[in-house]
Amino acid sequence: MPELAGRVQAVAFDAEIGRLDVVPDLPAAGAQLRWRAPKLVAAANERVRGANVRTRYVLAPAPAPA
Repeated sequence: MPELAGRVQAVAFDAEIGRLDVVPDLPAAGAQLRWRAPKLVAAANERVRGANVRTRYVLAPAPAPA
């Protein structure tokens, strides 16, 4: 999802349940993540072998570090 590159940061992954926690930089990016959840999960599994992401959790927006 190139349109979200630089706008979202993965902050945690629970391998036991397959949950990926992500933080968007703005509420609008968080909304896009919620709408595109299946694509995000598929992209994470494609890029990280053995990740087995099954779900994602979008945390409250936070400014991206400079």
